[in-house]
Amino acid sequence: MQPANLVFVQIQPNKCYNQSDKQSGCSIDLVRNPLPPARAGSVYTYQPSATDEDLPANTLTFTAERLPVWLSFDPVTHTLSGTPSAEETGVFEVRLKLSDGQAEAEQAFELLVEGPTGLHPEGRLTEETVRLAPNPTKGVIAIQYPQQVKGSIFQAVLLSLEGQKLVSLRGTLPEVNEAVSSYLLQAGERMYVLQLSLGKETLHLKIVKQ
Repeated sequence: MQPANLVFVQIQPNKCYNQSDKQSGCSIDLVRNPLPPARAGSVYTYQPSATDEDLPANTLTFTAERLPVWLSFDPVTHTLSGTPSAEETGVFEVRLKLSDGQAEAEQAFELLVEGPTGLHPEGRLTEETVRLAPNPTKGVIAIQYPQQVKGSIFQAVLLSLEGQKLVSLRGTLPEVNEAVSSYLLQAGERMYVLQLSLGKETLHLKIVKQ
């Protein structure tokens, strides 16, 4: 798979970077775009690119700040490449940094790795495969999902029974556990609902705080 180049950032003209403008908050302008999905067992390559409106243009430098273990980044060719295995399906975060020597910016992307058949792996997110304990709890919880790949990114929203959003974050399961537990430790004794999503699948889990 080798999709067309992606322009994901633009560097504003040099006049933005004199001392007075820096103090007024002039910065790199980011443009968000999704990464195309990868497929387990198939070679994945993608080459992000950037534009610089300066004349003459500055030299732009890419670095990879966060990658799944199966993916590598060549800073010379600006190419992401790798081959995920069947055990490495899920949603992962890719974080790249761009610098023109005067300013820099990071951009995070979500990368979906589909199963070998092209099916989304999130269909395994069910009440049978996700465990939450202890429940009832004094506050600290641990969500376990044995079928997840390390580094998978979840969307988690803790709700009251009235539908009020209490906690919302995107992160790995350890990050979700920490954020939800931190809230529950200070919360009142009642029932809550945790909405947990991975890709297109969403699961609702009831949590009883005692």
